[in-house]
Amino acid sequence: MKKKHRFFNKGIGVMVAVGILVVVTLICLVLDYYDVPSMLGINTNVFNLDFWSIFLGNGIVITLFIVTFFLFDKKNLQKERLADYAGVVLLLDTYLECESFIKIIQGVLAGKVEKMQPKISEYIYNGPFKNDDKIFELLQGGHISKDSFEKYSYVKSQYKVLAYTVTEMKGQQEFASKLLKEIIQQIKEEKEKLQAYKESLK
Repeated sequence: MKKKHRFFNKGIGVMVAVGILVVVTLICLVLDYYDVPSMLGINTNVFNLDFWSIFLGNGIVITLFIVTFFLFDKKNLQKERLADYAGVVLLLDTYLECESFIKIIQGVLAGKVEKMQPKISEYIYNGPFKNDDKIFELLQGGHISKDSFEKYSYVKSQYKVLAYTVTEMKGQQEFASKLLKEIIQQIKEEKEKLQAYKESLK
């Protein structure tokens, strides 16, 4: 949200600067066209017209530079916001995937799945984290906060402990059930935070 305010304030500044320059230029053109100073009995010979021409010319160049810089900054800001948005979407997608796989794990704990094939066990273990590389790349670009990444890493590590315990170890239902509840709560809290931040980026 801070980026939005910075962009808004900068936009007002540019519009004011352009407006002032346009008004001053129009006034000078009207004064020159109708020769108003002479009509008012003002001796125009005392004015350095070359100086004012240079002044106005430089003003136009500077204003054009400011406008160009503003438009370039606006484009960059939009790209930054899109990257932030992508980071939120990837994290939310990962947590949704975790919830889907947790349903399978709950089925195993409930005894609905008696035997787990090695490939299925591996799929459950790694399945939710297919976006790992993209998430880390966005973290390096500053589009995912350290706090969000730390929570993501914690959920990931705890989920993998849970998946391994359920698929490879027997007789650990109590430990797995306790860990499962903790992971579900962590995912719920992170989803709420990310969803709120996602809405602020729209």
